[in-house]
Amino acid sequence: MIENSEDNNIDNSFKDNRDFLEVLKDYKLYLSNKQYKNFIKRVNKERAKYPNIQFFSEVAVVNYIMRNYAEEFKYEPNYNGKKNPECSFKYKGRTINIEVKCPDYTNRTEQESGEKLNVQLMNYFPHIEDAYDICKKIGQLQNREIEIIKPIDNKLKDYLESSNEKFPDSGTSYFNILVIALNKISDMDEWYNYLFGYAGAFTTKPHISVDYSRIDAVLLTNLQYGHDLFDIDHDINPWYLENYFSFLLLNPCKEYINGLSSYYSQCALDIFGHSTRKFLCFLKDCDAKYINEYINKDIYYIRSTQLISEFLRSQCQHKTWWSL
Repeated sequence: MIENSEDNNIDNSFKDNRDFLEVLKDYKLYLSNKQYKNFIKRVNKERAKYPNIQFFSEVAVVNYIMRNYAEEFKYEPNYNGKKNPECSFKYKGRTINIEVKCPDYTNRTEQESGEKLNVQLMNYFPHIEDAYDICKKIGQLQNREIEIIKPIDNKLKDYLESSNEKFPDSGTSYFNILVIALNKISDMDEWYNYLFGYAGAFTTKPHISVDYSRIDAVLLTNLQYGHDLFDIDHDINPWYLENYFSFLLLNPCKEYINGLSSYYSQCALDIFGHSTRKFLCFLKDCDAKYINEYINKDIYYIRSTQLISEFLRSQCQHKTWWSL
């Protein structure tokens, strides 16, 4: 297909990847000639930067939409000047807009790879100083130096702000989704807490002060993980979003605005598979169990900081390359 096209200068390393060539056929089908030529140019440019996880993630998410929700599909729709989301499509009465972000874990990986005892703390919970003192004591007991893993929640702030500028106001016509492509399952736990943990972005008293009022939901997915294994021979297509875990989380501030809560529960939750519905049931069951257990006792119930990990362990009978 590539060799017979007008632009056959695609990077050789992609020519040998059959999974990617299948994706390329979809882009050829759904993009205009001009868009497709520009896309091929970007493929070659981004491949030279390998591994460019941001680009890989964008391609995979957009391709998922192409294959499953082609109704009124638009590539890089224009809403606010030159700031465009990745794509949009029509689904059950609303136009869904998608923007993809992908944190760079290079520095984090280097930080975690040393001989020190790694400890990760969330910045925004009470008595953080006491937590640091406890970590030091743990290090002394273990006779090991402590490495405090720094949170990267400043990235969430940037993603929310920049995505907000690309989306239109939701009203009754749109549903705007920010996709955050992560790596390990523990990364999904971390970013879930950035959203719903103490002073999280989706809580009533968020520490983030920027405007992200146009973002209706965030999709957390471990899409990076498959592309980290890009050169490993496996039988799972790393370009297919459905081969990963994905959780679509509604912005609670939108719950009673323009029917967004109803649209989320009745329509949007079906777009990326059934994991989110099962996860929400898991949360409900956890809360009910612990509230019943600790009611009338002088004990505070605090949700685990590893909710997604706990949920997936309850669902998976064995480990696979994309899971735990």
